[in-house]
Amino acid sequence: MQAFESDSLMGWNIPFPDETVAQWQKIIDHLARVGNVPAVLIIRLHEDEGYVEVFKASRTPENIFHEGARMSFFHHCGLFCEEVISTGESLLVSDALHDDRWRGNPAVEQGMIAYLGLPLSYPDGSPFGALCVFDSKVNRFSEEFEQSVSQARDLLAAHLAIMIRDHNAGTMQLLKAVTENIPHAYISVIEKDLTVGYMTGGELRRWNLNPEAYAGKTLDEIFGEQTALVKEYCSKAFQGEEQTFEITIKNQHQMFNAVPLFSDEGSIDRVMAFAWNITKQKKAEEALRCALELNRLMDRASVRELLDFGLEEGVRLTGSEIGFFHLYNSEKKIIQLQTWSAKTRKSCSAQGEGMQYPLDSAGIWADCIHTGKPVINNNYVLSKGRKGLPDGHVPLRRFLSLPVMDRGDTVAIMGVGNKEEDYTDNEVDILSLLSDSLWNVVQRKRTEDEKESVRLQLMQAQKMEAVGNLAGGLVHDFNNVLNAISGSLEIIQTLLEKEVLSKGEKIERYIDMARTSFQRARDIISQLLMISKKQEQKLSPVDINLSLEHILNIAMNSFPKSVQLDFHLLDLPAYIHADETQIEQAFLNIAVNASHAMTIMRGEGEGEGGRMTVTIERREFDVDFCSLHPEADKGKAYVLISFTDTGVGMDEDVRLRIFEPFFSTKTDLGTGLGLSMVYSIIKMHKGFIDVYSEPGVGTVMRVYIPEYTVDDVRRIRREHQLQAVQGTGTILVVDDEKDMILIAEEFLRQCGYYVVGAEGALAGIDTFKKNHRNIDAVLLDLSMPVKSGVEMIRELQKIDPAVRVLLASGLSNDERIEKALKNGARGFIAKPYSKYELSVKMKEILE
Repeated sequence: MQAFESDSLMGWNIPFPDETVAQWQKIIDHLARVGNVPAVLIIRLHEDEGYVEVFKASRTPENIFHEGARMSFFHHCGLFCEEVISTGESLLVSDALHDDRWRGNPAVEQGMIAYLGLPLSYPDGSPFGALCVFDSKVNRFSEEFEQSVSQARDLLAAHLAIMIRDHNAGTMQLLKAVTENIPHAYISVIEKDLTVGYMTGGELRRWNLNPEAYAGKTLDEIFGEQTALVKEYCSKAFQGEEQTFEITIKNQHQMFNAVPLFSDEGSIDRVMAFAWNITKQKKAEEALRCALELNRLMDRASVRELLDFGLEEGVRLTGSEIGFFHLYNSEKKIIQLQTWSAKTRKSCSAQGEGMQYPLDSAGIWADCIHTGKPVINNNYVLSKGRKGLPDGHVPLRRFLSLPVMDRGDTVAIMGVGNKEEDYTDNEVDILSLLSDSLWNVVQRKRTEDEKESVRLQLMQAQKMEAVGNLAGGLVHDFNNVLNAISGSLEIIQTLLEKEVLSKGEKIERYIDMARTSFQRARDIISQLLMISKKQEQKLSPVDINLSLEHILNIAMNSFPKSVQLDFHLLDLPAYIHADETQIEQAFLNIAVNASHAMTIMRGEGEGEGGRMTVTIERREFDVDFCSLHPEADKGKAYVLISFTDTGVGMDEDVRLRIFEPFFSTKTDLGTGLGLSMVYSIIKMHKGFIDVYSEPGVGTVMRVYIPEYTVDDVRRIRREHQLQAVQGTGTILVVDDEKDMILIAEEFLRQCGYYVVGAEGALAGIDTFKKNHRNIDAVLLDLSMPVKSGVEMIRELQKIDPAVRVLLASGLSNDERIEKALKNGARGFIAKPYSKYELSVKMKEILE
């Protein structure tokens, strides 16, 4: 045993048991581990000798202090413990390097810059010394850790009191005086027959329990299901072994230290069990583990799955039966129910998840939004101001709700309810820690989802741009070829009208077949132009209802009867600013794809058919929606057109590729351009598309297009076959392709013109220079080697400033066209053109 001396007025000189020294060592080692700090010390004051001594030091590798080390002690000596002992108050120093008070402090000079110290006193209040925690880094020390240090100090004080009183008479009275005021703890004295001889402590008062009622009771009567564990450790303590263990009683976690009490003769007559309530620390540890698990789950879980996990943990850690998580829009003062706990969903038949309602109509559980503070209600039935519960809602006895804050704004509410006991600040702390961690992870997940969405959209845009560039480069050449084919067919038909052939009908049939193939090729070129965004748009107000009526009529007449059509149109017009033909083509392509998914794409043995549902809605989007859809404009009105089918559906890999040009899952069917064209058309109309699909279930394709409101809607449709316009004069046709010259020459001759052809830019300039006085107009190809269309115009104007030039090109949206028109070209015609179209344009520039 160590001699224990005191210079206090009590003049104690009693032995310090080795068992207690060992217990103190365990206590400070435990604190060092829990706090993750390099050093925890018990400092002992020798006031008469004028020094303090390191009585016990934690056995941590980083501890620079050694037991038995002494330091001079006098007022204003610059030691941390000097202030603690002198004032009798705790001291917390987060960063001594930036505090001039601690300049010259030996601990700081050795790198221990953070300090937490609590005074340790004898039962009469005179100082024994201090319990000190040191850290080599800046540390503000959490509230939970400070509480653990405080409880450890109280335990040390209790040991001091027990030693002194055990040495003198009246141990029980002093023990009672000390322990009754220890918060969240109690002390039991266990007799040899394993009955309780004495019990007291602040924890008993907190639960409104009478300590005297426990005297004489057996361990079974007190500890219930935990009795076997308590008996096991108490039996070991009676054998002289100090024991530390944990038990759980009614959801309360308690840590016990069972210490043998020795008589003067050295026998063990009793065991003292010191217990303190560590529920708060345990729950905090579990909440921390939950936060770490949320971080681990973030990469593979959705936002909804993260919310579900966090809410279930909140319900479990608070001992609740139900739970909810609401989002809150502070701008619109709208609450949106995001998720319920599993038991809530099972018990509650009322509508809830996904619903929105104004804050003013919410019940008292939403008061936390008004106050910005947690709300505890332990008697809901008798609460003033409650607005009742909707039909089918689970009965509510008590609840705890708290605001989830982000940069000072309330962004959500997390709540739990129907705990067996009353809610306290302990549950508030646990739920606050968990909700903050949950929201941080959710926000990070949303950011990651947003980045991924933007990345995929950028990839899609880059793919479309690449295909567009390719298409733009090829279209001109394809159109020249098509113009030659189309023109040749028109010329052949004109010649046939003047001849009588033995197989005229057969020849006509082949000509019609060739024209059909030509039309198909022209449609493909048109799709490529849409993808490359180089086709001219004719924008006007378009009522989506009418467009979808057209699609419905087509579908009713052409889709298999096994496909049920369910179109829900609006009673009032829903206008967008659009190219009517393009937008209807996009809708038709989506509808055809849906029909195929329900018919020709089904596997063998699967019945064909299903239901296609089309709806129209008006929508405005909040910040959250816009963050996940960068194309959306916050506050702007959109028309949402949803196409839902019950077809074969798609997996995620296919869904991510459906807008890629030439990508198709239809074996030997289609070009793979249909949905690419849809994507380009909607993009050109400043809209965007969302696609959701599940294999074997079906697909939902949501098309968002900015709404366009006008009073009058006018459409001009011309689908008439018109006669070519006749004219007179000499026309110079300049093109780098001979077939194009021949077609134009024949068209113009049939319209009454005299035609001169020139192959290539240089030949054109030379021909015009020699004959410009006799040439009335020039049909000029925009894209030729050697000289561009604009350069050709300038050369022709040098010869004749009044030259009339009609430009021709396969790219109707080429920026060079506008430049050429500004430089003197009189008009423009798109290839491939018909005889009628060429005759009208030529007549216009000549007149």
